[in-house]
Amino acid sequence: MDYDFGVLTMNKYFFKALFFLSAAVHADQTQETFLKAGAYYQEGRVAHALELYKKIEAPYPSIFYNCGLCHYALEQYSGALVAFRKAQRLGNREVCKKASSAVVLTQKKLGITNDSSFFETAVTMHALIPGDWVRFLFLLVLALFSLMVWLGRETTRLLVVGIFLLLITGTACGYDYWFAKQHYGIVISKMACVYAGPDKQFHKVADLPMGQQLKVVEQDHSWYKVYFPVGKGWIEQADIGVF
Repeated sequence: MDYDFGVLTMNKYFFKALFFLSAAVHADQTQETFLKAGAYYQEGRVAHALELYKKIEAPYPSIFYNCGLCHYALEQYSGALVAFRKAQRLGNREVCKKASSAVVLTQKKLGITNDSSFFETAVTMHALIPGDWVRFLFLLVLALFSLMVWLGRETTRLLVVGIFLLLITGTACGYDYWFAKQHYGIVISKMACVYAGPDKQFHKVADLPMGQQLKVVEQDHSWYKVYFPVGKGWIEQADIGVF
């Protein structure tokens, strides 16, 4: 198979993704499917590998990452971007770092602008410290600070340190909360119709090309309400990959 530079760059991370999954997968059948898919990928039978990965129901970031590699090798860049985004959202620091690099390469293929620095910071913080730990640290600092004030043990230095820690952990909580509330989508059909309401009986608002990035704000059965650069509307679930 003739891979381009992007595939060659990401291909070296494939077996590392396998390592991350091997520690988490316990079901023999699931692991067998994963290993078989990996063998297909290395043999260049990418479509077969992708088919097997999609049969694995476990939502592990390594599976999404390897699905992204398969989509990318098959030049299905919209599907690749959706898969890499899911790996980016669910993975630890190592997986998130590799998925973020893959996202940049895929965005270039689709002609999409890179993420904002605010979004990249939120992704990095989410990967470094899971949301539950962020909230735990904030509550712990708040409890210790309150106890110190209640006991009258505070000094100027301790107050400054306490306020500083509260600001840091509070900001981290804010980033994590914002990141958890963000839902985006990518048009995966060759051309997707956007309607004024969640039904084809509403008038058409726009036609969006494959690869168009959208912000998802609401779901109504099999329809998503989305915002795009020049407007908003409703799009069918089959036309969009959400992450």
